[in-house]
Amino acid sequence: MADDFDFGFSAVSTEEFQKTQTTTEVQPSAVSSDEFDELKKKMDSISSLIQALGDKEDTSLFDETGEKISRLEEKVDKILEIESTQIASALSEQGSSIRAVIDEVEERKDELNEKFATRLKELESLVIPMLRGLMKNPDKEYIYWPNRTPILEKQIEKVYSITRES
Repeated sequence: MADDFDFGFSAVSTEEFQKTQTTTEVQPSAVSSDEFDELKKKMDSISSLIQALGDKEDTSLFDETGEKISRLEEKVDKILEIESTQIASALSEQGSSIRAVIDEVEERKDELNEKFATRLKELESLVIPMLRGLMKNPDKEYIYWPNRTPILEKQIEKVYSITRES
């Protein structure tokens, strides 16, 4: 019985499989919190180095217009603030889209579980009456079943309509 059923798959070589695959460009992923912390530490060390240099009364800390290097520090702080805001925004967007995907998968899973349970009950209603009929009169050794072929073919078609439904 299982020998005549086609499951719809066949074996292929690695080369045949690779021919069916398409290459896609990998998008850069969002920065993880560990990477962000490491970047923040490096930027803090640069900032403290600039601060230390700014505290010295060295004439090399002045540019042609006489402004201190502290303006550079302010710019670096602004860049850090912008970067941290963008990273936080990217992380929150990514988290909400992942939540949406999980919710959709859960919803689809519930639908499929309901459909599966319904189909199992339908199948049960087709098979159990026949088995109960066969159990009647267990003291008799033989079962008389005239014209069973058309009846069984009809029942088999009903079972296939449930189990092979697309």
